[in-house]
Amino acid sequence: MSLAYLCLEAPREGVASYVHVHEIIAGLRKRGWTVDLVAPSHSGEWRRPGLMARVLKYAAMQISLTLKFRRYRAVYVRAHPLAFPLACAAKLFGIPLVHEVNGTYGDLYVAHPGARHGRRFLDAMQRRQFRWAAGVICVTPQLAQWVKNEIENRPVPVATIPNGANVELFSPSATISDAGISGQLPEKYVVFFGGLTRWHGIPQMLAALETKTWPKDVSLVVIGDGPEAPRLAAASDSRIVLLGRLPYTTVGGIVARAIAGLVPISDPDGRSSSAGLAPLKLYETLACAIPALVSDFPGQADLVREHDCGICFPPDDGEALASAVAVVDADPAAARAMGQRGAAAVRSHHSWNSRAGDTSDFLARIQASRD
Repeated sequence: MSLAYLCLEAPREGVASYVHVHEIIAGLRKRGWTVDLVAPSHSGEWRRPGLMARVLKYAAMQISLTLKFRRYRAVYVRAHPLAFPLACAAKLFGIPLVHEVNGTYGDLYVAHPGARHGRRFLDAMQRRQFRWAAGVICVTPQLAQWVKNEIENRPVPVATIPNGANVELFSPSATISDAGISGQLPEKYVVFFGGLTRWHGIPQMLAALETKTWPKDVSLVVIGDGPEAPRLAAASDSRIVLLGRLPYTTVGGIVARAIAGLVPISDPDGRSSSAGLAPLKLYETLACAIPALVSDFPGQADLVREHDCGICFPPDDGEALASAVAVVDADPAAARAMGQRGAAAVRSHHSWNSRAGDTSDFLARIQASRD
């Protein structure tokens, strides 16, 4: 039960990949797996090296891992087109590769617009990896169907295992141990946490604050960093409280004190509407027993409606987001009931421990089919 976990994009604390990678590894180890994380050495740094330096690092990581193939029964790969050399080596040496898919090809070009010039080549490399895979794990049913279309009925097992929440760190009783952070928090606020990018809805949040609908006594607390951080910092609204990047273990207490959590993701290139969404912040928000205010896309909206644990609103509509904030502010009792339903659903069905169990079972089935 030895496994190498390859993550070419550095899982930096403060971004979703960090949580997903480390929570799944912890859960697999709990179930008896020996897991070695293979990730870039700059994972602990916020600033990434230049493109060429990263590509060379990716190559060196894959060469090193190939030389260690004998140590492992399988290799788990957070899907990336530049993992193609490892896929070739695994096919040559008969090592099963399992890919974890968190988005379509288009996600790469949202994060790295310059890569669009090589889109046909990069897409082909990723598609070939799927077709050679021993198995594929997707975070939404829509992504699972997309992968099945890409592999064109080849006998590759495809599973849907969504994201989850650490219900020990994110809970209604989560506290804030840092008095400095606690002192920065306003009396009443909604919270957004995650990467500060356009497609995570930063423009929509700013537009919502400018409306007359947003309650005057409700602040917006923002946790995270990214390219939209300067835009938030430049906003003249005193109700915006920027906390920057914080340790993963610190966030839960801040979320638990909010009246609601915001998940206002937009739809670049049709990605959200076609591939579905299962963002970590949704499960973590609900685990803290507060309502989730989410843009209306498959996956996240389905979960909110199923458990009546928040409000769905049209994407890229600042007025609609402000109205959702006003609703939870106007009726605290109804908001608390929404939060309690969400927390119960996450504890029962959507913890990281449960997700790791599903992942372990899938990996075990892959191994059994090859023994």
